[in-house]
Amino acid sequence: MTEQTRRQKNERVGRYAEFFTIIYMLLKGYRLLEQRYKCSAGEIDLIFKRRKIIIFCEVKYRKDKSQLAYSLGEKQKLRILKTAECWLAHKNLTEYNARFDFIGLTLWQKPIHIKDAF
Repeated sequence: MTEQTRRQKNERVGRYAEFFTIIYMLLKGYRLLEQRYKCSAGEIDLIFKRRKIIIFCEVKYRKDKSQLAYSLGEKQKLRILKTAECWLAHKNLTEYNARFDFIGLTLWQKPIHIKDAF
């Protein structure tokens, strides 16, 4: 498999994971505000709102549940924090509380939703 083919496959799997996460979160009462937000600081997979809380959500899919624990590194967390600050300022929503959640997906299992993951 070429590098480009592998990248395309990973992109497709990522989009499916985000799609299933959106459905899961909507069923739990969250409202989707934005998907795949990008700025110079980085990218955030999904942004939801529930009451007066903005939830920045990082979505990861792994074949094995044990791999999920290692899928979010410190550099990535810092990029997400900076990107969230950028989004809040851009939308003029700095008065809202922010939360950073992690959604881990594996095949045929219920999503792992970690609230306030970092």
